Amino acid sequence: MLLKHVIVHNILGEYTHEIKFNDDKNYAIVYGPNGVGKTKLLEIIKAASELSYDALTELPFGKATLTYDDTTELNITRTSVYNEEEDENNYYCTITLALPDGSKATWQAVDENDEFYIKRNSVTRLYGKLLEHLTDQDEVHELSPDSIKQWVYLSCDRELGSAPAAIKAFKDRSDCHLIETQRLKIQRSQDRFPDHRPRKLRGLREEDDRITVLSKQIIQLLNEAQTQHSQLSRQKERSFPNRVLSAAQNHKTRDANRIRELYKSQNEFRDRLAKVVSDSVSEGLELPDGNLDDWALALLDLYVQDASEKLKPFEKILERIELLQTLVNKRLLNKTLSISENKGLTIRHNGKNEEIPLTSLSSGEQHQIILLCDLLLNVKEGALVLIDEPEISLHVAWQLDFIPDVIQIAKLVGFRFIVATHSPQIINGMWKEAIQLGPTEASFQ
Repeated sequence: MLLKHVIVHNILGEYTHEIKFNDDKNYAIVYGPNGVGKTKLLEIIKAASELSYDALTELPFGKATLTYDDTTELNITRTSVYNEEEDENNYYCTITLALPDGSKATWQAVDENDEFYIKRNSVTRLYGKLLEHLTDQDEVHELSPDSIKQWVYLSCDRELGSAPAAIKAFKDRSDCHLIETQRLKIQRSQDRFPDHRPRKLRGLREEDDRITVLSKQIIQLLNEAQTQHSQLSRQKERSFPNRVLSAAQNHKTRDANRIRELYKSQNEFRDRLAKVVSDSVSEGLELPDGNLDDWALALLDLYVQDASEKLKPFEKILERIELLQTLVNKRLLNKTLSISENKGLTIRHNGKNEEIPLTSLSSGEQHQIILLCDLLLNVKEGALVLIDEPEISLHVAWQLDFIPDVIQIAKLVGFRFIVATHSPQIINGMWKEAIQLGPTEASFQ
């Protein structure tokens, strides 16, 4: 289920924006001046795709319609109701889902109170998160009853409550990934809650360097693949003798050339894999030249089948790592990126042959590595990816290559993407695919 068309009305109270994907393109580019709602458009698409009720009520729009390639249509209408007691408008959304079989499902959220939200959340989870929030570098902070209530309310996952099953099912199969402009740092989760630290410490929020986090993620993914490989190897080895005897009794004709070709491709894969993981996946078997007896063919056929299954855990991650290295290394000046299961991302200076700390890279280098890592490692097949202002901190030459590189990644991973930009270099001649938002007199074409 891929997004084909989206139209959002009354963004910021005055703009209507529309995006259509061409049948032969897996991407769309939007551009326009500041203030026309490019970022808000991406945020609305994400909130609608995920049916994030809280976000939908807070975002400034009137109606959003998302149409998918299987004819599924999602309509979300945001309505305001004046609250006399608080002298402000309260917002709620009506969600209507039209399915390919002609059926429809509608859900209108009611004014659900704190108790309702709390009931839908694990007490253990909330208690654990509260303890995490209260403890900051061995310093325990006191919270007032009102503050605790506010924290719990903000901590709760606002789900779809009594929404029809079809709407809940849509949320489960719709995946959207937003890459925001702030990419270098990751704020700790407790930063969204009230700051009750001493006044002198307020505003000093703990952050993680995103490039370091992604490096650790690569280590974890490679280690997980290694673990799966080891488990499969043990399983295959335990059953191998019995399967050999069974294969020997099966007198089917086996293609020696096919077996040799498969074994050759497996060894080529192992050679590529050896650049990022240990030698534990290497094989020392050499196939003899000349004709092979039937028993030997039966044995080798079973052997290469087992090898294919044992190598599968590495297939996706290796393709992504190789593409990441290729794209990054063509950009880096006098530096080379390498990846291993022990260190994750490693940058070395070519001339000095010394390792460079990841956080010592320029902001542009970090932005590029982080964005590419995110696309290759964290986006699911079939997802919609939203990229906001990719040109941030990027050299003009890197901007020119950006869209072609993401297209290449999208084909490998299997996603569709929308880019919102201020940069003509990002568009780079793809004006037919670019959609202008806002007044035409503001065009930079």
